[in-house]
Amino acid sequence: MKNLTLSFSSRLRLNLLIDAIPGPLGRIRPMLEVMKHTAFTEEEIAQVKQSPGDAPGTTRYEAPTPDFGNKAVQIEEADAAALVRELESSTSLTAFDMRTWALPMIEELKKPVAPKPRKK
Repeated sequence: MKNLTLSFSSRLRLNLLIDAIPGPLGRIRPMLEVMKHTAFTEEEIAQVKQSPGDAPGTTRYEAPTPDFGNKAVQIEEADAAALVRELESSTSLTAFDMRTWALPMIEELKKPVAPKPRKK
């Protein structure tokens, strides 16, 4: 299992990115598994303030409190590897995305898993 600590912003951006990934089921299935852990609940969505974004057709999302939506999740290693591939090959990520959430997420997912202690 891979541990991933997400802020409101990184959860939002990750889920918007995953929602837009096209492709066959083999490519999408691991992303759906990731979203089982990272997606916002209906209760969380109800608390998020939504307003028109700066660009036409966009939406701005605002957390109700600074710590709102922060979440630590565990993702299966195979799903984490698939997520890293998607992030590293995405053509829709900007330099801002890479600096603020995508690269830190990739680095966290690439950390080696600590071996489990052996029972004596």
